[in-house]
Amino acid sequence: MPTDSQTESTPAKPGLLRRLLQHPKLLLITPYLIGLLWTSLHPLVSIVTGELKCRGIYIDENGLDVHRHRVDSYPMERFKRVEDNLSSQTKDLIHGTEATGMCDALRAKHVNGASIECLRHEATDRIGFDIVMISPSIGPVVQSPEAIVLVVNDAISKTKQGDWYDRSDLYASILHLIQRLGSKKDCTWLAKTVLVVSPVLDARDLAVRNATSASNHESYSSSDLTELVEAFLSSYSGKQPMPSSKSYQVTPLPPSFSYPLIRTLLVLSNIPTHPLSLSHHRTEVRILPHGRGGNLPNLDLVFATALSFQIRDSSGTTLRSIYNGDSEFRAHPFRDVEISFVNGAERLWSVISGGTLEKTLGWKENSAKKALIQYAQDLGGWLGFVSALMLGRSAPHAPALERGIDSLTIELRVPIEPYTNVMTTSSTPTNIHTHHADLVRCTEHLLRAMSNLHERLHHSVAQYTMPSLFKFVSHGEYIFPAILVSLPMVGRATMLALKDLKRFRFFFALVVTGVVCVITMGIGIWSLYWNQGMGVHGDASINLSALVVYLVAHLLVVYISRRIVRTKMSKAFEHPLNDDEKATLDDFHNSLRFLACIFGIYLHVPLLLANYSLGFSSSVFWTPLLAILVVPPSKCCGLNRWLRLAISFIKFNFLVATYPPVLLVPRIFGSYTNYVNVVYTPLHLMLSALWMSE
Repeated sequence: MPTDSQTESTPAKPGLLRRLLQHPKLLLITPYLIGLLWTSLHPLVSIVTGELKCRGIYIDENGLDVHRHRVDSYPMERFKRVEDNLSSQTKDLIHGTEATGMCDALRAKHVNGASIECLRHEATDRIGFDIVMISPSIGPVVQSPEAIVLVVNDAISKTKQGDWYDRSDLYASILHLIQRLGSKKDCTWLAKTVLVVSPVLDARDLAVRNATSASNHESYSSSDLTELVEAFLSSYSGKQPMPSSKSYQVTPLPPSFSYPLIRTLLVLSNIPTHPLSLSHHRTEVRILPHGRGGNLPNLDLVFATALSFQIRDSSGTTLRSIYNGDSEFRAHPFRDVEISFVNGAERLWSVISGGTLEKTLGWKENSAKKALIQYAQDLGGWLGFVSALMLGRSAPHAPALERGIDSLTIELRVPIEPYTNVMTTSSTPTNIHTHHADLVRCTEHLLRAMSNLHERLHHSVAQYTMPSLFKFVSHGEYIFPAILVSLPMVGRATMLALKDLKRFRFFFALVVTGVVCVITMGIGIWSLYWNQGMGVHGDASINLSALVVYLVAHLLVVYISRRIVRTKMSKAFEHPLNDDEKATLDDFHNSLRFLACIFGIYLHVPLLLANYSLGFSSSVFWTPLLAILVVPPSKCCGLNRWLRLAISFIKFNFLVATYPPVLLVPRIFGSYTNYVNVVYTPLHLMLSALWMSE
């Protein structure tokens, strides 16, 4: 038994919190690493539901039920051409002297009826479109009629000659859809007005398209289609300039074509794509919800679209189905990222001898391998989805989301031969590709489900990320690891305020912060010129101009901060620094770091709430630089002179490499966005003052 004196002399062990406080770097880095680990487990774990799986597909809106009905298969052959019934002008159009539009094709194929109306509209001098309005045969079932808009575009059709109907399998199936929707017998369920919009291509545009390489479909289809959607919505809402180009005034649509309230807008785009390899000929279907600035449609619309592609036709056949055929489904545009993750998982499995490991542990054969590959695929899909939101890779429906209309883009990518640009599966002038026909059949299925709902989608969630088209991570799930990643900035600011507040050099910190704010405003005004000059004066000259401006701005901030420090410590720099003078140098550094962390917190909190993908990525980048990787200047003063010069050289190169004109624009962002001007630029200037003012 120990005596009382021995017990009293034994020091008490410090508690866990006190031990953590004695190691502040460990206290700061722990939540950061936990946040990253938690984020990487999103495809496997759902903390909100308490399950070891990601949340799956479901529809929260009761009226939006896609399982109540089936849709007949669509024709696999085109209508027979009867040129005797066509006018001489239409015959010329068909023979290629000038490209025709959707309205001409409707008249040529005798697709008409009391409920079908078609109009060719020139929205601006360079944007025109045909619009078909299909009214429900039973009339609107609610007092204010509602509309669903389909915007259709075929990238490869612009390089072909002939009629609108004949030069595209997608257009041919869309015409069959119009015929069905306008029939009282086939679509008695239709309770909403359906508007079909298709771009008009005149002879001059056709010549330009023919001169363009047929392998470069994606380079013009996305931006052109976005402008088409924007011009249509501006025309529909009345005479007003297009938001993306305020110099263009649009011509309003007549009241007879613009009275229903648009509830949903769907963009159907056909972009034939070269296959990954000679043995990989799989059609890819992309259901893209991404808008600008992190905007997303209601999740019910995304899942209703995904479920519509799983439903077989009324005959139960699987031969003509996209979903049951050899197709890949994605909710993001980065196919290569997802495939690279899968290939990496397969290589990892071979390196660790996974088959032997399964036998040793007594697991079912290939069960662990399938789980690993599925996790890699979902993680790659989640990163692709987040990257699309972060990089601003908005889909063509983005202008509709900005107007409060739930919308998304459906891209069909049928493989084509690399040199002939012919689809790898059957498609002839008389036959329609099975996947194009089934795409439109699934679209009719979705229209029928949407027709049952006579209100705006308001259930479910509007902020989410998706590991795959059939899984999602909600805002309430991913916000917790995002907070953990940003928490070190809060911890660093709190520790500085509690420990060194009395020693802060507020004059120095406030002057440098004020200079940073003024320079940021100036760069923001200057960036308006840079954004307008992109693609006009040449990206190289614009980037060179921006690089010079940023270099001058950083040199100015560094000069002012160093000047104040040198003025306050002019006598101290004449001889080796003693302990008090080193502490004074640390005071300048800590004062500025405190305000830098406060800046980082207040800039990232609203960003995380508005655009999680961009806010989380930015927090991952800035948190270590501002709060974790901190070396007091007093420790650097004791180093060898050449070592200090080497450290300064590395810091300078890092700052130059991360300049917005070098790192961000145009490599990551296409222009100087609000994030670059309002968040990245001031934090980068503050980091320059912190690193180069010692």
